[in-house]
Amino acid sequence: MKKLILTILLCCSLLILTNGCKKEEDNYKHYNLLTYKDIIYYNMANSEGWSQNYAIANITPEHSEGFEYGLFYELDDDDYILLEKFNDKVASALYNNKLYILYGYKIYEYNLNREKIDKNKLEFKYYKSISPETLRSIENDYIYFNAITDDDENKHIINIDLKCSLKDLECEPYED
Repeated sequence: MKKLILTILLCCSLLILTNGCKKEEDNYKHYNLLTYKDIIYYNMANSEGWSQNYAIANITPEHSEGFEYGLFYELDDDDYILLEKFNDKVASALYNNKLYILYGYKIYEYNLNREKIDKNKLEFKYYKSISPETLRSIENDYIYFNAITDDDENKHIINIDLKCSLKDLECEPYED
């Protein structure tokens, strides 16, 4: 009976030791982005002042009918981990150490700290519903984008250029 208990304790100890020694980044899929062509690199400073490298890359498999893009964090030279996958094209911009990603007719604000993501969908305020389509730029606490919406009679879909505050998310039309 003592041998059985000792064997069980030994197995449990080994299991705890081997799982406890795994690094968090081992839970992610690793990529070398040198083999991909459509890549945008971003360098951000974290709260401790360390430089962090991120990338958005087109990782669409060959002969695929759709698109796949990924958000990556660089662990080491040419060793990136996949943080999030998108099943369509994305547009992105870095502003005030936050990454803004347009995906699926929505704009998300990402606060990134190594492999940790804090993602918020921005709910813009306009007098009618809008679907962001093209991210133009971000400057002076405003985000500029092209969106689709209905005309005032709700008869036709139209394109509109909007300027939206990143502070209160209020939008107004602008001319490019």
